[in-house]
Amino acid sequence: MGGSLFTIDGEDAATQHGKLKSVLSNPRIIASTEACCRNKVETILLRLLAYMSSIGTPFDVQELMLRFMFDLATMSLFDVDP
Repeated sequence: MGGSLFTIDGEDAATQHGKLKSVLSNPRIIASTEACCRNKVETILLRLLAYMSSIGTPFDVQELMLRFMFDLATMSLFDVDP
C-alpha cells in the first residue's frame, strides 16, 4: 500500500485528504450513501437482528458491522450489492 491514503503523511497526506474530502462531501454521494445505508438497514440488518434474537443464536457484532461497512462501500463505489 505504499503511497496510498493510509501510508502517507505530511504534504502528500494533506493533498490526498483534501481530494477525498471533496469527493465525500458531494451532495449526490452523501444522498446515495444515505439511501444505500437506509435500505440495507431496513431490508436486511433489522430483519437479521430480529431473527437472531428470536432463535437465541449468539453472533459477533463486530463481524456483522465489518460486513455491513464492506457492503455499503461496495454498493456506493461499484453499484453492486455483495
